[in-house]
Amino acid sequence: MTSNRTFSPQEMNVLIALQEKPSATLEELARVTSFGTSLVYKILKRLTETKIHEKPAFSITAHPNQFALGLEVIDVIVKCKNLSQIQIMHQLSIIHPYTIYRAKCFGEVNGIFFQFRIPIGTKQFIEALFSRLKEKKYIESYQILEFGAKNVIYTTVKLESWNLEQLSWNFNWNNWFQTEIELSQKDKSIQKKSEKNLQNTVRHPGYIKKWFKKRDVAILNECVIDARRKNKEIMDVLETKNQINFSPQSFSRRFMKIKEECIDFYRVFIDPNAFQLITPVLILGKGEKMEIKKLVIRLQKDPIPFNSVLKSKNSHFFWYLHLPSLYLTQILHKLQAILTEIQFFYIDVGTVKSWGMWHETYDNDNHDWIHTHEFMVDDVLIGISKFAKDNIVKE
Repeated sequence: MTSNRTFSPQEMNVLIALQEKPSATLEELARVTSFGTSLVYKILKRLTETKIHEKPAFSITAHPNQFALGLEVIDVIVKCKNLSQIQIMHQLSIIHPYTIYRAKCFGEVNGIFFQFRIPIGTKQFIEALFSRLKEKKYIESYQILEFGAKNVIYTTVKLESWNLEQLSWNFNWNNWFQTEIELSQKDKSIQKKSEKNLQNTVRHPGYIKKWFKKRDVAILNECVIDARRKNKEIMDVLETKNQINFSPQSFSRRFMKIKEECIDFYRVFIDPNAFQLITPVLILGKGEKMEIKKLVIRLQKDPIPFNSVLKSKNSHFFWYLHLPSLYLTQILHKLQAILTEIQFFYIDVGTVKSWGMWHETYDNDNHDWIHTHEFMVDDVLIGISKFAKDNIVKE
């Protein structure tokens, strides 16, 4: 999918300012860009216009503080041999209460790439679910990727690296990999300190659950969808979609508490088609621990100008990237030189579907996410079996 959308220098300046501070007010954006507030308002309105273009030029989403919420992300790659299994997996993504991402993938495995945001300590239910799906011949095989939450790095599109005149990126993988990166004593101490803080913090996973409620999940979900909306807009959506009502004062107080304790950071997503970023790929690799560590440190110190998520654990890593197609061979060539194993997947961007947080997954009485075998496995299998029987196969 291509796009004819281009940006003026003024629009680029506003987008760059937003990337630096996603939650900036009009006044703050005007100060940074040296534009008048009214001009910034007009530019933002133009960039979010959807009448001409299929989607807004950018979106800003909140990334939940998963540790505070007592949640973790699990990645699963499922092998499917035919269209029937693909359709069943599409239905699974809709039925499962904790799905956050689904897309078809092609490469080492042809099938579906899933992400689930589940209560910490319930990974066995994901294992049990896919094991049963395999037994029932709904899938061929599956691979659960285990990286944890400690070593995850996010990078975002950096428009400073986009050449507006030539409509190309000022970036070269060869140069990036040639930059000397050594794990200094300071890096080692910082890494050990951060891991220790995560493990030995006085706050335990899910510490906000003592005051968190179902309505707060709904509020947080709206921030995940679009974090720049005004309070009144979010209140209207909550009332219409979830029948949740607040007074302006009580919502303002609750919203502030959620932003302070339940949101980790914000990310700005720019229309990838306007910058040739039309090729999402997933790379799984294995190599020497020191090589993986150098890759992690390099990305921390010198972030690439593209959207990506890098996860690492010991000698393994996971890298999901949005890249211009011309850059693929460069990165694969470089990674091949430092890794012992590589799995490569094309992600079918046309099948990408993402979800936020469903408020019905939270139990107000127990102050916890619903994490029973019945909720996460049995009910899902019943729904899948019914779908398969009615639409695809006879059991």
